[in-house]
Amino acid sequence: MEVSEGEAETSLVRFEREVHLSAHLTHPHTIQIYDFGRMEDTYFIAMEYINGESIAAVLRRTRLPIKYCARIIANTAAGIHAAHELCGQDGELIRVVHRDVSPHNILVGYNGSVKVVDFGVAKAKGSLHTSTVGTIKGKFGYMAPEQIAGEEVDRRVDIFALGIVLYEMLTQRTPFEADTPLAVLMKHVNDPLPLPRKIDPTIPEPFERIVLKALAKRPDDRYQNAEEMG
Repeated sequence: MEVSEGEAETSLVRFEREVHLSAHLTHPHTIQIYDFGRMEDTYFIAMEYINGESIAAVLRRTRLPIKYCARIIANTAAGIHAAHELCGQDGELIRVVHRDVSPHNILVGYNGSVKVVDFGVAKAKGSLHTSTVGTIKGKFGYMAPEQIAGEEVDRRVDIFALGIVLYEMLTQRTPFEADTPLAVLMKHVNDPLPLPRKIDPTIPEPFERIVLKALAKRPDDRYQNAEEMG
């Protein structure tokens, strides 16, 4: 498959962004970068190997018990919070926002480890490559309303996305489904959340409350940081 010059440049930008953010992030629940560089015309990242699967792969095969859902979400929240709290050399918050939290980017090792991966579309204060207002980055099914609107985003879009991951783990479906990506986005903005316990009454009520708070349409009504949600 041929890759255009523009596509190659975009891939390289994502590569550089992930390297620079991840290389400074050391946490038990984020993927570790050991080395990066270029060999002839090929760029590479040497990162921690996780002997396991993504949550997306697990959910395609089975439904997880509630206690595993709780632990995976809590550990993921801890990793995301560590990224959000990452500071530069001046001690100021870099204000990292992952923007692509989804079951595909949460890995679970067969030893029980949980790792957040893929900071390739992450945004950070002062980055030369942050997207401009009006540009959408991330997976349609996990986007917060303000992200869909192309507004300036902060850490609370990651909390919204993590809420959808929890919803999916509990119910084995995403909350907003439609025939086209655009229709899904419009449901995120306009439609009330289908209650998890309406889908499955066996879901414990406290889990529904967590989902509802994480998936509030207004950012101010959500958890204000991932540690609180965890």
